[in-house]
Amino acid sequence: MTVAVAVVAVLGLVSLALVALMLIHRPLRRRLERVRRSRRSRLRHRVLAPVAPEVRLEAEAHLNDVAPIVRAVAADLLGQLGAVTAVPDLVRVMGEDPDTAVRTSCARALGLVGSPQVRSALVGALDGRQEPVLRAGAAGALGGLGDPRAVGALGASLQGDHDAVAAASAHALARCGDAGLACLRSVAAGSGRSADHAAEALGAHALDEERPSGLVPA
Repeated sequence: MTVAVAVVAVLGLVSLALVALMLIHRPLRRRLERVRRSRRSRLRHRVLAPVAPEVRLEAEAHLNDVAPIVRAVAADLLGQLGAVTAVPDLVRVMGEDPDTAVRTSCARALGLVGSPQVRSALVGALDGRQEPVLRAGAAGALGGLGDPRAVGALGASLQGDHDAVAAASAHALARCGDAGLACLRSVAAGSGRSADHAAEALGAHALDEERPSGLVPA
């Protein structure tokens, strides 16, 4: 399916490629995320690099589409392409779009782009007044950045009252280096749901450290 989408885009039918991605984007995103974290990361670039300029421009335009699912897929694709030029638009849509799924897709995309300038926007999305699904997505994206400067915000989010957000924050902290791990150990030494999430994230991190390089979870 991925190759078919790439071929369609090469032929210039970029909008059709986006429609195809709209139908398969969840499995594709999971597959590409696994590839991104493995030694096979060259596969993603081999599939997408030949069509990246055309698809990126079309995806940026579709961030303003009338259909929420198209906006969400466009954001996902921009993240997979690592479209640094789209960061201002992704930040804007994450803050303004009326659809929570679209805003969450933008948060995930910003984490995949990996530009340091997105940290403050993602930290802002952790605000307790935001929808939990967006906050969880922003936490995961901050974990993707692995920026120790996000540890304070993620630590506060870990100790919040929403399980999914706390769990996402805990796993994000495990990816923020020594400062993130120290925060998790401190929380895990306590009690309650936050301590449970912290201990779980520390356990998962330990397993990842023991896993042979290049292997990813199924």
